[in-house]
Formats: sequence, structure tokens, C-alpha cells
Amino acid sequence: MEGAALDKSGINSSANYTVPMLLVLLLAHILIGPFHNLALFYDEAYYHFWSTQLDFGYYSKPPMIAWLIAATTSIFGHAEWAVRLSSALLYFCTALVIRQIAMRLWQRTDVADSAAILFFTAPLIGFNSLFVTTDAPLLFFWSVAVWSFVAALKTRKWIYWVSLGAALGLGILSKYTMCVLMIGLFAYMGLDKAERKSENTLGLLLAVLIAFVLFLPNLLWNAAHEFISFQHTAEISKLNQPLLHPLRWLEFTAGQVFAFGPVAFWVLTVWVWRQKLASTTLLLMCVTFPMLLAMMVQALLSHANANWAAPTYVGGSLLAAYWLVERGKIAVLKAAIFINVLLIGLFYSYPQIQSALQIEPTKKIRHING
Repeated sequence: MEGAALDKSGINSSANYTVPMLLVLLLAHILIGPFHNLALFYDEAYYHFWSTQLDFGYYSKPPMIAWLIAATTSIFGHAEWAVRLSSALLYFCTALVIRQIAMRLWQRTDVADSAAILFFTAPLIGFNSLFVTTDAPLLFFWSVAVWSFVAALKTRKWIYWVSLGAALGLGILSKYTMCVLMIGLFAYMGLDKAERKSENTLGLLLAVLIAFVLFLPNLLWNAAHEFISFQHTAEISKLNQPLLHPLRWLEFTAGQVFAFGPVAFWVLTVWVWRQKLASTTLLLMCVTFPMLLAMMVQALLSHANANWAAPTYVGGSLLAAYWLVERGKIAVLKAAIFINVLLIGLFYSYPQIQSALQIEPTKKIRHING
């Protein structure tokens, strides 16, 4: 029954069409920056500077972002599009990995294709593809970790526990919030009786050990620099300030609606909970909702940027796609994707909007350089 649900509904998202569709979106993500002649904003500027002095750690972030920029600029030069290239490529690869996760879980191309497209058309993914940020490698390694975990459970092969550890470690070197995924994986192992087996527990512990070994150079770098990266993470959380900010919580929640897409977010947070809590559903919930809930608490206590919950969209795309396809809600799926593409188009037009509102995001850089 692979592909039946969507093909009968007239959506050409079978394996013959999905990758070309994603490639078209990828090309748009890459070209829109040069089209608008977007200068590097200040975060990108100092990421770029870091890439010229490679190390195992930096002031505000782990080293992966600098390593990626060094890789792309060493090949294509130091133009703005080359500095940013890794982001769009990694989001594209994340969509492909999400498709493979769905195939592992359900062996259905209709669900797999829908999940990949739903993820890659998420407005925040489209917007972030225009810039180089730590979210791109974080989401990629997050998706690879989920794929490895699913493969390890289904095949009982130890190589997948090793790849899980590698993905977790490289994810932490991308952004420290990768650690939240570990919590979700252990939660699933504890909640699902069928998977609560000694070899799985040992496999997950092996993965955590491998992740720690990969993370160790950054930890040692921080120890030699007064744990400056961790200090910065604590500072931006602002948990040392007066707590409880309901308006900021509302602002963050509203941001998620537009970051994942209004229809997709509604399906994920309302409709998905109506389905039977099977093992597969429980697994995806454990890798999806801990991050969203953690950031909602963070937003309520102090503040949280909309992109901080971005890893939610990996499992969220799978949950939403499966729920919609399984129940034949193809019109809702089409609407979700269509609205997301419209929002991406709006985000692509943000330079014109900034100009109309007289917003100058690169003023700080020109002031520093001037």
C-alpha cells in the first residue's frame, strides 16, 4: 500500500517527484540570498571570523558552525552565499533523513514523502535557509540520531548504536540543546515495555559514551576558558531575572504557529493526540515534545526565541504527516503545505519589508567596521 493514499488524492509526492520538489526548494533557498544581495548579519559575521581560526570552541557556540563555514568557503570562496551554503544543504539533507525515518517506521512512501515536504516547507526552515545558523547542523544530526535509534531498535545491530552516538556527539558540537534528545530517548526506553531490554539499554549507554568522547574536546576547551560558552548559554536564558512572563509565553507560542505553519502546528498539538498511543507514536512524541515543552517553560519563566524549539519539527513532521495521511486528510495536508509555501514567500520578501519599514539590520556591522 505504499504511496496509495496520496497518489489517489492527486498529490504527486511519490518517490519520483519528492526529491525533485525538494531540490527546487533547495535551489530557491540558495539563490534568494544573492538575489537580494543580503549582507552577513552580525552573528554570521563573527561565525565567519571564527571559521578563519578553527578551534574546539568559541565564545557563544560550539565549534561545528565554524567548521562548516570553513569547509564551504575553502571550496567556493568567501562570498556571502558560500558562507551560508551549508545551512540550506543541511536542511535539505534533514528532509531526506526524515523521509528515511518514515520508511523505517511505516514502510509507506506516501507518509515518507509528506513528512519530508512538510518539514522542508516549514516557514522557519525556509527563512533560516537564507542564513548560516547553528540550527541547521543541530536539526541534521538530530534527524540522523533519530534514524539511528529507530534502526538500532528494528535491526538489533550495534553499528546503529555507534552511529547514534556519533550523531549525538556531533549534534552537541553544533548546539548544546542536542542533549534534550537524550532525555527523550531514555524516556522512550523507560515508557515502552517492549523495548525495555538489556541490549537496548546497553546500546543507548554506549551511544551516550561515544557522544561524550566526541564532546570532550569542547568541554576541555571550555574548562581552559572559564566555561565561557556555558556562561553565555546561562546568560541568554535569563533565568536569574524576575520569573513568570505570560506575555512572552504567548509570543513564543504564536511564533511556533508561524514557524512550523499554522495548519501543521494545529495538527501536531491538537489532532495528533487523538490517535492511539502505539509504540511508534510514543517514540516520536518522546523525540518531539520534550524540546517544545522545555522551551515553553523557558519562555514562561524568562524568554525563548522561536527557533529554539526547531528540533520539534523533525518528529513533528513525521507525526503530523502520518496522522493526516492515515486518516485521509489530504485536503488538510495540501492546505498545510500551501500555506507554508506562502509564508516562505513572505519571508523571502523580508528585505523589501525592511526597506519599507526603514529597518537596517546590518547597521551594527557597518558601525563596527566604520
